[in-house]
Amino acid sequence: MNISAILQRLTGKRVSNGPAECRDEAGILSYTDGRLSAGDRARFETHFAKCDDCRELVAFAVRETGDAMDAEPVSELEVKQQTARVLSYIDLDESKQRSFNRGVAKPRDAARTGSRFSYPALASAALVVCAVAAGSVLWVTREERADVAGMAALRQAIKDERRNQALISGDLPYSPYLPVRGAKETDDLNYQRALNKAESADLKTAPPEARHALARVRLAMAGDNIRIALDILEQLEASGVQSAELFNDLGVARLQLGRYDAAVECFRKAHEKSPGNPLFLFNKALAEQKADRADEARQDWNKFIETTSDERLKAEARAQLGLIR
Repeated sequence: MNISAILQRLTGKRVSNGPAECRDEAGILSYTDGRLSAGDRARFETHFAKCDDCRELVAFAVRETGDAMDAEPVSELEVKQQTARVLSYIDLDESKQRSFNRGVAKPRDAARTGSRFSYPALASAALVVCAVAAGSVLWVTREERADVAGMAALRQAIKDERRNQALISGDLPYSPYLPVRGAKETDDLNYQRALNKAESADLKTAPPEARHALARVRLAMAGDNIRIALDILEQLEASGVQSAELFNDLGVARLQLGRYDAAVECFRKAHEKSPGNPLFLFNKALAEQKADRADEARQDWNKFIETTSDERLKAEARAQLGLIR
């Protein structure tokens, strides 16, 4: 399966010669993120044991998200255990099919001998399962907090470009702001994966830090997600959360929606609570500039340039300052 076919599958386009039961992008993401039930997971692993395309697609999803890079190597015993697990799914599936077609199932050994699946294919399927398991899939090893998992995936998604001119809180890596984005299917896949990990917190009863992480992912995705993020952030504020990070991200959402004066006030509160964080001063200057408060913006841009050590953000600040002048 070549990269073009993989990307077609990831964007929801059916491969013309692929099996009819092949999963779409949502199914792949649900599997790699451990969001399937035990029964669905078993059916899916039975399928990709006989489908080269789906094995490559799952491996591609794991590799692109980068989860397995820092994982411990998978042992030979684990591969054997996973192979046995996949094989048991296949035997059970074929036994049910034979029982339906003939009324009598063949012995287990006979079923394995006549199986349509070769041992190399089974080993390949098992390795993919192990790769997913090594990538911190929730159902294999341990539970992850939604805020930690979502933010880790967001850092991977946002590393090449950001979709908001203002800066979101959460110690995200620097990336240039690109008003016009290129069509990158893998970027959208990474953002969707971050959303999948974070949106388990999409409940009012979830911890505030988990809901804030979900709002950050929505903010970073931009577009229609901004209003959803703003709703989450306003609920957090109403519940009593008064952190600098919350006020900053409220400002990012309102700035994106064109509510410039409201954004200035949010960034002012964030900066007052944490004056040593230059991120909030950057956003405050940007909002003041958008609100046509030229003198205030000029003063804050100059202050930001004097205090920040990040040369890339200094360059952005100087460019904005030049527009005022």
